[in-house]
Amino acid sequence: LITSIREPFSQFKSTFHYYNIHGVSQMLRNQTYEHYLRDILLYEQRYTSHDNRKLRHCVPDGFSVTRNIMAFNLGFPTGFNRPDMSQDQEFIEQWLKKVDNEFSLVLIVEYFHESLVLLRRKLCWNFEDILFFNMNAGEYKHKVRDTELVEIHKKWSNVDYSLYKHFNDTLRQTLTNQGAEFWREVAHLKLVAMEIER
Repeated sequence: LITSIREPFSQFKSTFHYYNIHGVSQMLRNQTYEHYLRDILLYEQRYTSHDNRKLRHCVPDGFSVTRNIMAFNLGFPTGFNRPDMSQDQEFIEQWLKKVDNEFSLVLIVEYFHESLVLLRRKLCWNFEDILFFNMNAGEYKHKVRDTELVEIHKKWSNVDYSLYKHFNDTLRQTLTNQGAEFWREVAHLKLVAMEIER
């Protein structure tokens, strides 16, 4: 099995915009994800409430799209019709070992080119098989990254941060063991990707 994950705070910002959390949670026009994080329980309750079900496309009542969503997508029990195990550190560590055993490669978005070259080599693909162009990539006007807000989000989505740290560390260790040919291939992929984007 192969999957991909990204840095959790970046994932949160993307989710905030993609799922229209601002609108569904009835935030004021000038309020941003910073306001959401500073009063997360209020806005989360609004977003997940039955009253707003028609505004949330394909998101069931009571389901959080901002809390441990990457872990949920990989099978972690976050409390949606299952027990919430997000505060059980021993369970989290066992779950991470299980995920590590189940997946032969976890791509990290922040190391996308490197991840793709590893994927190509693992699957014995041709170079052309990993060529790509960006679609649906969001740019956000508000780019503040306040340490306090990140800490709030870390507490809120702690399993995603553990997941990311584990596989980011694993990938970085793998990358330190790669030779010159690997890095030439990564550089070539970056160059070709820039050409495709033009």
